[in-house]
Amino acid sequence: MDPVAKAFFSVMDSGGNFDEAFKAGERVAKEFDQREGDYDEEQWNKCRDRAYRAGRKAVDEGADPGQVFDAVGRAGNECRDGGPRGGDQMDHEGQMDHDGKGDHEGQMDHDGKGGHDGEPTELDRMFEGLEEMLRGSGINEGDAKYMFELAESLEKAAHSENESDANSGAAGEAMQAAEKFVREQQVPEQVARGYMRMLCMIEWATHKERGAEGAPDCDR
Repeated sequence: MDPVAKAFFSVMDSGGNFDEAFKAGERVAKEFDQREGDYDEEQWNKCRDRAYRAGRKAVDEGADPGQVFDAVGRAGNECRDGGPRGGDQMDHEGQMDHDGKGDHEGQMDHDGKGGHDGEPTELDRMFEGLEEMLRGSGINEGDAKYMFELAESLEKAAHSENESDANSGAAGEAMQAAEKFVREQQVPEQVARGYMRMLCMIEWATHKERGAEGAPDCDR
């Protein structure tokens, strides 16, 4: 077994969680690259964050450890090799880019649409506020980017509920995934509370686009 895989699975097999396994594999991979003279700290950190987000997403979707490790490796290798990136990855400036359609400065552009008059929609403004909040929160960059992606997943889930009754509960599951992440990462209470409030507002605004009434109490 490859040393990185061995480090990852030894933690998972002994009852460790994904974060612990990822860090174990990361240490081995980093030592290998440094020893081989194939190490650039900026590139390493960027690809590590991308690999982490891919693995965390797989975990949240219920993947088994083998699938999670594959997701981590695939994302890391594509980043290092300059391969394809998903639409929800960072843009060229390394900024959070909602739906992968940011402007040339790398700023978030919610869905690249805006309202009928070209002005930002309520959801656009919410995502801009979320981005600003996460940037000023003091949490590490990788966690902030993943939390932003979780918000995008929530919006998509809420849209899917609007489109079909068969998707009922999808937004609730997305909210639970976000709650689980902030709990496991021990995000500071004030940041976590503000983040979950923003997610509640994003879900409501998404449903309101289809005529929903009766705003929830997002300050609970």
